[in-house]
Amino acid sequence: MSDEPADLSDQPPLVRALLLARYTLVIHSGMRAVSEGETWKLDFSKQIAEIDAALQGAGIDTTKPMLAPVRW
Repeated sequence: MSDEPADLSDQPPLVRALLLARYTLVIHSGMRAVSEGETWKLDFSKQIAEIDAALQGAGIDTTKPMLAPVRW
């Protein structure tokens, strides 16, 4: 495993989309949500596991760090 962040530009569009979705879910999983006075913890672990299985089945390393998708 390399410490160099993954470059999404060299990935096919479907893989890019799945990696970006995974990144977004990982960032938000564990956050607290509040609505109408109720508070709960977001848990996307099942969805992250499903995306990981799909990416790993395609030979994509999901343990490699990824740069944050920042628009300038």
